[in-house]
Amino acid sequence: MSQLIFEMKGSDGTYDFWWEKERIQAKVLRTWPMATGDFKSRIKIDCFNPIHEGHVLTDNLNISSSRAKKDFANDLFSIISDIPVETWRSVVEQLCVNTQNDYEAGSPLETIRGVKDVLADEKWLVEPILQVGHPTIIWGMGASGKSWFAQYISVLADEGISATGLRTEPCNVLYLDWETDEEEFTWRKQALINCLNNRGVSGGDLEESDFLVSYRRCTDSLVALQPRLRKWLDSNSCPLIVIDSLIPALDSDANDSETARRFMNIVRSFDTTVLVLSHTSKEGKLFGSTFWWNLARNVWSVSKEQDMGESYTDIAFKHEKSNNSRLYSPIGLRFSHENNIASFERIETSELSNNIAKSIPIKVRIRELLKTGKLMSSKEIADELEATVEAVGMALNRGKSTSFSEIHDPVGNRKWRIIN
Repeated sequence: MSQLIFEMKGSDGTYDFWWEKERIQAKVLRTWPMATGDFKSRIKIDCFNPIHEGHVLTDNLNISSSRAKKDFANDLFSIISDIPVETWRSVVEQLCVNTQNDYEAGSPLETIRGVKDVLADEKWLVEPILQVGHPTIIWGMGASGKSWFAQYISVLADEGISATGLRTEPCNVLYLDWETDEEEFTWRKQALINCLNNRGVSGGDLEESDFLVSYRRCTDSLVALQPRLRKWLDSNSCPLIVIDSLIPALDSDANDSETARRFMNIVRSFDTTVLVLSHTSKEGKLFGSTFWWNLARNVWSVSKEQDMGESYTDIAFKHEKSNNSRLYSPIGLRFSHENNIASFERIETSELSNNIAKSIPIKVRIRELLKTGKLMSSKEIADELEATVEAVGMALNRGKSTSFSEIHDPVGNRKWRIIN
């Protein structure tokens, strides 16, 4: 079989091939391992010789199988017979061998020497929510404010604005939307910008045209979109990708560990920071396989409450998992949307209703309560937090001398106060 001269570009299972002399172009749109240990690729062949101009064939091909490669070359020859079948076989062989070799090789091995100081501004894109280069999952019930919050983060990140206790580094954002459309995203974005301008957070001069988040309304799964996204990312710097939301972005069952593995490997291949929004199972946990929890580097849960007739919603964010940092204290936010102005305001967790505050560790709730300077007995604390005296007593004793101190008031009653 003759050796043809070709060019190859790409990585992570997505490649472009070009045979100049034969005027043949091949695109490997996606590559994935099979249960048999073989590899399969979706391949698109185009030809630009004087006889045939344009598309020839697109198909899925087992690139490890000699029989499949031979059949694919014969199919190409049956469409364009002025190119010898031996040439087609050489094209297919070079395409398959180089695709499999590069895909199996993966990222190059690197030698790590010495110790590198990691500064806070190198670790975080949006502190304490998004660590640079890692996937974060935020999950909660539907209509709990997850999408609004993700769009709020997108505005802050695009402009490099730090607000509501979130320290943000400026960066380009790609928002992948499986839930709404461009029109709804646009008016939500403008409502958030209006608030930032009104409060002077942005200097009051943030225009809609300044907002450069790249947006895509999605209907295909992330697996199907990977080749197009990979090509776009190769040409565009994008430190943050938002996936809204997980379940409609999947190509199969969220309870299947293989689905989670395949999805998170694609996220990892983007080599950037990714925020994934997800939902709650009927058991009140992160929906789907435990592998979603295992493969995410940061996990935050969301709970919310809105009283009938109120124009605002209180939202509690609880940091449930972190592989590369400490677990941060819960975050309380008050979200309101009225007169084309959408705002997030930081509130103390003590201001949250007891229904959603109960999801926050009792020690944190006690600390927030005692920040006012009150001296309170364990029973008074329990009554205020609608918790049991036993639970409060255990938290106070565990935090004794580090977070809380015990004193006696003038009449000898046992009271507690916070240690600053």
